[in-house]
Amino acid sequence: MKNKDIKNSIGLLAIICSTLLNAQIGIETTTIRGSGIMDFPIGSDKGIIIPIINSNRNPNPSPGTIMMYQNIIVGFTNSGSVNFTDVGNTSSVSFNASTPPPVGVNDVIIGSGSSPASGGALVLESPNKALILPSVSNVVNMPNPYPGTICYDQNSKSFALFDGQVWSFWK
Repeated sequence: MKNKDIKNSIGLLAIICSTLLNAQIGIETTTIRGSGIMDFPIGSDKGIIIPIINSNRNPNPSPGTIMMYQNIIVGFTNSGSVNFTDVGNTSSVSFNASTPPPVGVNDVIIGSGSSPASGGALVLESPNKALILPSVSNVVNMPNPYPGTICYDQNSKSFALFDGQVWSFWK
């Protein structure tokens, strides 16, 4: 291959990679609303199930992390933690007892080639895009919600989080 061909190939590869890094992803939809990095169909009866961390493990989350820890759905900021729910119930959850892989191993980053965030299995990293939660018609009608489910409830016009016992709503 000639030098010019190699440079052209590298240039084309760089363009393809930058396009993929800035891609918008639709889950069960082909239409992305606004500037979302990840979007879901409107009116579904499904939510996102956030990680449920075994209370025997001490998480060291990056700001912007949301998880269920010690039966409470909690988010983390630079200032500390924010409880989104009261104590729920994770008795239906089977925790994986295996040793987790080291940080950075098997992590998936969407929206960027790298991230300063640590401890996430899935990291959405973008300077100008956000996650758009699944928009559920009415969470009360959601069949068998799993502890740690989060979505946007169209009925109450609020964020809805299921702690294994009750739904908590944030406007």
